[in-house]
Amino acid sequence: MARVSHQSTAQNLSAIARSLESAEEKLICFSALLGNKTLELIGRKLAIIELLEQEIPYTEISQRLGVSSATIASVTQNMAPSVRQMISAKLHQEKKIDRLTNQIWKFLPDWLK
Repeated sequence: MARVSHQSTAQNLSAIARSLESAEEKLICFSALLGNKTLELIGRKLAIIELLEQEIPYTEISQRLGVSSATIASVTQNMAPSVRQMISAKLHQEKKIDRLTNQIWKFLPDWLK
């Protein structure tokens, strides 16, 4: 019976991940599904950057992603100073997310896809 419950939860997470638009949110959802805390942290940091670029207030970012203001501040401090560097870093991160997402999809059972 626990297997059915776990399977149902995993299917729900997978459906949510597929419906999300941002690559960052997908990475957070997939990493939570797989129980990979490192990927989840990377996804959260990338999502923070994405939301900061959209000029979303810290309080809303904190609520949406479940992160502290200190985490948001640390990401802000590590952001590249020039626009060109930031764009280059963002493109690199998006490629990395796409690659990781594709790798994750390969290991998911068919009933999750």
